[in-house]
Amino acid sequence: MARRDGKGNPAERRYRPPSLRQRAFTAFDRGESPEAVARTFSAKLPTIERYHRLWRHRPLAIRVRYRLAQAIRKRWPGVKIQVAAQVAEELHISQGEARAHLERPWAWHQLLTGRWRSWRSKTKLP
Repeated sequence: MARRDGKGNPAERRYRPPSLRQRAFTAFDRGESPEAVARTFSAKLPTIERYHRLWRHRPLAIRVRYRLAQAIRKRWPGVKIQVAAQVAEELHISQGEARAHLERPWAWHQLLTGRWRSWRSKTKLP
């Protein structure tokens, strides 16, 4: 039900400037670091780091990114090869090993959430 003022008329919508959290999330979407965001908005670094953790672990965004990545993989098989080449270059492993990692069911999710760098420490790679 719509909000009403004291006389029964629809209440006017007031402009609310974006909160610090909304502004920080927008900055993280642009690729800014928590330190840069804290300087830009004159906020405390622990607060911005907490917002960054929340931003990184947004379940909706992860699901959307994952669905998009799956659609791209199915439509353009060449993308898988390009991604494997980039992962191989970043981890300093062969493309075959990178492809083997990307065949695992959780690999694309890790890649999209930024946890794919942890492969190096958790798997036995040369």
